[in-house]
Amino acid sequence: MLFYQALHGTGGAAGAAPITAGLVVVVAALVAVFVATERFGVRVPLRPFFGVTGSLLFTAVVVVGRGVSELQEGSWLGATPVPAVPASAFLGIHSTLESLAAQGVLVAALLAALAWTFLVRPEHAEAD
Repeated sequence: MLFYQALHGTGGAAGAAPITAGLVVVVAALVAVFVATERFGVRVPLRPFFGVTGSLLFTAVVVVGRGVSELQEGSWLGATPVPAVPASAFLGIHSTLESLAAQGVLVAALLAALAWTFLVRPEHAEAD
């Protein structure tokens, strides 16, 4: 919620509507998947499902960047400038070591999860 608060804070009144609409759409999609699986017995192929939803976590990179930036602006975190990295408000990239480190950890975790899902795990499934 801290990161959503940061997004609302940077977007102002105009930025709150798309964020709220996105949350509503996600909740509706989750309810639809739940009803489909629980009531109608629809089987969701788990590997592709989690592969796609995992790749959508890349949007969290923007949220993390903006959240760390908000914490820095509020003096909750230090800010070590990295002048070699250009800032991009659209991508949530701020040229500070702390922001880039948090985003780097998230991207590394995302790549590791995708590699495990699509490269390593299929080899284990064939051996079983």
